[in-house]
Amino acid sequence: MLSGEGGVASSTRFKSKRRSEGLDIFKGVEERRGQTNQDLRSAIMELLLVEIQVCFGT
Repeated sequence: MLSGEGGVASSTRFKSKRRSEGLDIFKGVEERRGQTNQDLRSAIMELLLVEIQVCFGT
């Protein structure tokens, strides 16, 4: 192994870049989580409506 090998990954410049990108990544996850919960609620409501229609023959 060369002495400089692997040094780039541990550089503080790259660590700070990863930290700053990490905040944006987590922000996106929280936003997607909200959308996913809303999509799940919508899907459940649609399923319930279909089940009601099948049960009552409407």
